Amino acid sequence: MSRVTVEGVHSEYLFHWFWYTVGEPCGDGAACICCGNPEETSDEFIKWWKRGHLVEMQHRGYRRDEFYHPRDEYKGSDGELIVNYHDSNENFMFCDKEIDLGFGDISFIVTKDCVAFRDGFIIRGLT
Repeated sequence: MSRVTVEGVHSEYLFHWFWYTVGEPCGDGAACICCGNPEETSDEFIKWWKRGHLVEMQHRGYRRDEFYHPRDEYKGSDGELIVNYHDSNENFMFCDKEIDLGFGDISFIVTKDCVAFRDGFIIRGLT
């Protein structure tokens, strides 16, 4: 399991690491932010993406104004809540428990709250 423990960093930094972990360099990855509020955190991630990446993608021909992967929400095998924006290659996941994604993919484990610079949104640490 590849795992990064996150304690008290600004959420914008975490979203940046998360985005590039999944999408760069080849765009065929998966990552999960394991935190105390995965639904709200996934919504904030989409807002962050729209502020920083949507315009750039539209300049390159992207024609929509929403995130380019559909959202699913489901329970994992141990009852954990998983929010997943995905296609056949990429998975941007958010979970309320620590999960192992397997070799080469990363779980970002939030152990202490991470507060946003911009609006004070808090990614809650796991309890």
